[in-house]
Amino acid sequence: MGEKKHGLRRVAGYLQIFYYAEFGKFIDFKNPKTFNEKLNWLKLYYRRPDLITLVDKYEVKKYIADNLTFDHIYDKFKKVFYDFD
Repeated sequence: MGEKKHGLRRVAGYLQIFYYAEFGKFIDFKNPKTFNEKLNWLKLYYRRPDLITLVDKYEVKKYIADNLTFDHIYDKFKKVFYDFD
């Protein structure tokens, strides 16, 4: 557990350095206000197990093939392009 926190501190330090070089101030990770601060907070703290699958182009193809059917895609397509309600 200690290694994980140490790794987060290291990444947070890198983010702070690059953010300061670009914007002239440090990131407020406890209360992010700007869009860039929020994106950097997400890079550091937002973790979902399925993101690993979804960023790998080969794994996401398998995921889509296993989880989506033609009927599901066709229904979504039909709603977007033909149902103007």
